[in-house]
Amino acid sequence: MRRSLLTLVVSLAAASPAAAAPSATARMSECVRADRANARAAAFEGDMRAIPGAVRLRMRFVLQARTPDDSAWSRVDAPGFGRSFTSAPGVGRYVYAKRVEDLLAPAEYRVRVRFRWLDALGRTIARQTRTSLACRQPSGG
Repeated sequence: MRRSLLTLVVSLAAASPAAAAPSATARMSECVRADRANARAAAFEGDMRAIPGAVRLRMRFVLQARTPDDSAWSRVDAPGFGRSFTSAPGVGRYVYAKRVEDLLAPAEYRVRVRFRWLDALGRTIARQTRTSLACRQPSGG
């Protein structure tokens, strides 16, 4: 009896929603340093996996920068950043990449990605925010 009760408890714990925690990452996939601003660029990627109950996966990239004169990260307006991207229904893994060009220097650039798991009615059932490593653009290339 004791052994079967323990087996039941372990089985229920493995099947609980907590066992299916959301999985998401934000990463810098490319950092191009150059002397000219129009040649400087950075690419970032968000990667998330579906969880039980999620029908669509959504992510929103926010570009941030900081300069040697300011230690705080600030939001930067750039084409395609600050808007949401949503997967097709039923996708098991959703990966989206964003690239920014014409970076100023000296500065560092990173992204904060807000991940959302949506149910069939479009309601958020889970959320996470992840921050990538920074792309450092030193002065003079």
